[in-house]
Amino acid sequence: MATILINVKLNSAFQLLKKLEDKTGKTLKNPKLEREAVRILKQKAPFQTGRLRRSIRVIRKHGFIREIGMLKYGWFLEKGTKPHLIYPVHAKTLHFWIKTGEEIFAKRVNHPGITPTRWISIGTKEIRDRLHYWLKQLITQNLKMEV
Repeated sequence: MATILINVKLNSAFQLLKKLEDKTGKTLKNPKLEREAVRILKQKAPFQTGRLRRSIRVIRKHGFIREIGMLKYGWFLEKGTKPHLIYPVHAKTLHFWIKTGEEIFAKRVNHPGITPTRWISIGTKEIRDRLHYWLKQLITQNLKMEV
C-alpha cells in the first residue's frame, strides 16, 4: 500500500480560502454578471412584439440574491397553459383581428392553450454554466498566484 504525504501549512491554506471567499463575493456582486444574465434571457425569450424582451430586468435583493423580473405572461410561455375559454371582462364582447385581417367580435373564445417553450429554464442553465466557468477561472487563477 502506497502512502502519500501532503504537507500543507494550515495558516496559508486558510488565508487562501479567505481570499477566494472575498473575490468570489465580489464576482457574484459584479454588475457584469447581472447584465450577462439579462442578455442571455432576452436572447432566449420568444419574440413577437418585443414587449416581453424589453420587460426583462434584474431585481436586487439582499446579498447575492437576485431575481429576474418580467411581464406576467413570460411564465405562461415558459410553463404552457391548458386549453381554456376566454370571456370579456370590461366589455360585452371580445374584439380582435386575425392574421387574414378579418375583424372578430365574440362573446367567448376557445383558446387552444400554449405549448411550453422552456426559454427561462434553458436561459438559466446557460447562466449557471457561465457562472461556474467564471468561478472556476477565478479559483484556478488565485491558486496559480499562491503556488
